[in-house]
Amino acid sequence: MQSELCVDLIPLQNDPTDLRIMQLIESLRQDDERESAVESLVSEYRAKVDELNKAKERGGGGGGGGGGTKGKERAAAGPSVAAYQRHVRTLHRLSLQCPHNGTRTELKKLMELVASCDAFTVPPIPRAVASAYLDNDNIPSLVDGGAATGEEFVEAFRADGRVSHMTQVMACHPEYLTRFREVHNWLLWDEGPLPLPDRHLIAVMAAGRHNCRYLAEIHTKHFLDLGGDPDWLMGAAHLPPKLRSLVHLNAVLAHQPWRLVVDDIAQLVKSGVDSWSLNELVQALSIMIHFHALQSFVLGCGIATEVDLNPVCDGLSDDGAAAVVDGGEAAEPLSVFVEVRDKLRADGDVTGPDDTEEANLKAFADAETEEAKSPQQQQAVLPSAQWFPLFECSLLSNSPDRSIPGHEDFNIRSKEYTVFRTTSFSWEDQCYSTLSRYCPEIAELFDAEFSTITALTYKRIGDEEGINTTHFREAIWNYTLRTKGVVNDEYMYRNVNQYLPREVKSYVKTAVCYPQLSTKSQWVKIDTFKDSERVHINLLAMCARKQSSLLYALNAVSQFVNSRE
Repeated sequence: MQSELCVDLIPLQNDPTDLRIMQLIESLRQDDERESAVESLVSEYRAKVDELNKAKERGGGGGGGGGGTKGKERAAAGPSVAAYQRHVRTLHRLSLQCPHNGTRTELKKLMELVASCDAFTVPPIPRAVASAYLDNDNIPSLVDGGAATGEEFVEAFRADGRVSHMTQVMACHPEYLTRFREVHNWLLWDEGPLPLPDRHLIAVMAAGRHNCRYLAEIHTKHFLDLGGDPDWLMGAAHLPPKLRSLVHLNAVLAHQPWRLVVDDIAQLVKSGVDSWSLNELVQALSIMIHFHALQSFVLGCGIATEVDLNPVCDGLSDDGAAAVVDGGEAAEPLSVFVEVRDKLRADGDVTGPDDTEEANLKAFADAETEEAKSPQQQQAVLPSAQWFPLFECSLLSNSPDRSIPGHEDFNIRSKEYTVFRTTSFSWEDQCYSTLSRYCPEIAELFDAEFSTITALTYKRIGDEEGINTTHFREAIWNYTLRTKGVVNDEYMYRNVNQYLPREVKSYVKTAVCYPQLSTKSQWVKIDTFKDSERVHINLLAMCARKQSSLLYALNAVSQFVNSRE
């Protein structure tokens, strides 16, 4: 039995009408095909509406009898009406969110035509909410978001066939969005060793680690539209052995990357029909890491679903409020803002006579003061396999003794693992070099993404202009690395507790460790920061999380390769 989510997404078997409409919708992405595709879609649906209306007249004579019901109308019109209905939600979304004004206008008219026919079910126009956390007046719009933002929206539509709410919120920082889109597009759409359907399937698996139904449904749709096997979505037992072998690695990288060992890599590239080449594996690792981090953004910024997605797939209730509420008070947010602003005005490192390596390592340990959530708390909002069976394979590892139930705080005194020092394996040197060996394009794109977000500044905080925010941004980045056990020996960890109020640390830790537990009250507690500044905080944390996982993964790959030479 298919899950409730997947039924509406699966292409109809051997139905030429379904395939034709799907191809026309795909053609909307292309500049040279868009106009003719719109005309063909309007013609297709107008002809079908006329057919249905005539069938209604023959069956019910315009009276109120049973002949006028949707079920009898669809039966009279033939089975192909299902193909038209399957795409109504997508066309409805495009009529609201296509970045091309002319296309959006024509599709709005088409939706009015479809809505006039009782045989079709058209979802109601939703309240214009891209995020349950941000004031939507602060989110760049599709109509007047500015030239640079408009170009990014067009590019997103060309690549994904949608301008997602995720993209709209990220467009608060268009310079970063450009770099993000380059990474995202290469991982999912450009030439590479992995087939396109497999890439989206891996994205869905990664989304399962934090119950991000929003990303899961988007990439399930891509997977199916690309010809992916619907059975693969039914759980671990239904995955081909090669993809199923990623389950443990997916869990480790998402929750406790410091537990990744060389043998995890060796097991995947061992000889055999279901083994991975290093080029394939590095791309799969990059996709998983990218989507683990992206959930920090989607869930940490309260991204709402688009109209063609399951209305509960983002964990938000119908009124746009966060479904997970921690009950915490939002008292005195101004004090958080003032605390950060005043310390940045002082503009000085917190240094002292005991800034030795030993003292800095102690400060590294002391930087983590937020209480961890238990595995039970982390899994409290996880979905049932009945709703989305593939999440089951993402939540279970290959065997009980290797189970990774969720995040646990990195223990600096652990005898099972040690801190990861960037002096031994840094992004700029060894990690970038290792990634370049197998996927040179993505190494360059990741590097540009990290460089852009770490340098991004508007030299203000709130309404205060001319403020150097370097220490605040560095503290967010290095605190995130701290939660993952990564030590940057060039950073003074005293600055973390100096520049990050507890409310900011709580928000960052939740976003990067268990984003499925993110709440609107955490967002509100830092409310006197502008929405764009809070998005900036999240993007810094998201990218730092991404880099920390790449460090662990590529270090393991490097060690494996060296062991064979």
